Amino acid sequence: PGRRFQPYVGGGVDYEHGFWRETTSEPERSSGYHDFAAYLKTGFLHHLNARLAIDFDVGYRSSFSNDYNSGFTGRLGLKVFLGKNQ
Repeated sequence: PGRRFQPYVGGGVDYEHGFWRETTSEPERSSGYHDFAAYLKTGFLHHLNARLAIDFDVGYRSSFSNDYNSGFTGRLGLKVFLGKNQ
């Protein structure tokens, strides 16, 4: 409470499944994929008020399934805190 700048470190594993279909070619083509990966990130929240914060992080994602899905990541977002104020 009362802090506007809040740094953090995070990590975990994720699973992603995707499917795409190209309908503009003859014949139609489609494909599916599965990806299992681990990631580590560091970032910060900059609180604008009690319910709203800007979230920025950078990290590295290592795919166990596909080499082309490994690499550095960066994100910028907005977090909205719901629920009762502390």
